[in-house]
Amino acid sequence: MKYSVFENREMRPRIYGDTAVVTGRTKVKATIEGKPYETDVAFTDTLVRIDGQWFGVAGHVSKSALK
Repeated sequence: MKYSVFENREMRPRIYGDTAVVTGRTKVKATIEGKPYETDVAFTDTLVRIDGQWFGVAGHVSKSALK
């Protein structure tokens, strides 16, 4: 896969103590085996803070119903 666009946008972080949840959308344009591919997805990432550093612990991506 060769990306021409990988754009995160509409990101909204929410922090709950030592846990953060980030939601947003990602636009992807790529070429896969010489064929064009394009999609728009919604994502949720969950992070935890351990000893002052943030670590990703879970992520979810789904096809966005919004255009």
